[in-house]
Amino acid sequence: MTFASTVLFALMLAVPSLEQARRHYLRLEYDQALASLEEARRAAAGEAAQLSEAWLIEGYVNVALDREGDALAAFQKALRLIPGVGPEASVSPKIRLLFERAAKAESERAERRRRASVRLDPPDLPPVAESPIDVIAEVAGAHEASSARLRLAD
Repeated sequence: MTFASTVLFALMLAVPSLEQARRHYLRLEYDQALASLEEARRAAAGEAAQLSEAWLIEGYVNVALDREGDALAAFQKALRLIPGVGPEASVSPKIRLLFERAAKAESERAERRRRASVRLDPPDLPPVAESPIDVIAEVAGAHEASSARLRLAD
């Protein structure tokens, strides 16, 4: 048993619904797998490794159901929780290909976020503001047409 499979086994013991979801997936019981994954995410309550594993399995199920967009979204959620996570070695080439697409998209998103900058252009202010002042903040690179309006009051 490899270290990664040992960790996955321990995670599934910690959240039984995660193991149930995996069993349903392997038995091609996709609706039951999705229901177990909902329960697993609730039971994981903020545990990144367990949540990431749940999103990976949900990606596998969505690939099997030919829900490519949902699979990509699930894989990206897994990657956001644990950036180095990946599918098991035994997954199908179709799953591996979709996961690689999700990883590339997530990497590009993370790069855009790293390059994002915030520029504030406050108006010329009198020594003491007597009424609310609008300050426009532009967030470049984070999302197309992103901007924020801040309102300062004395």
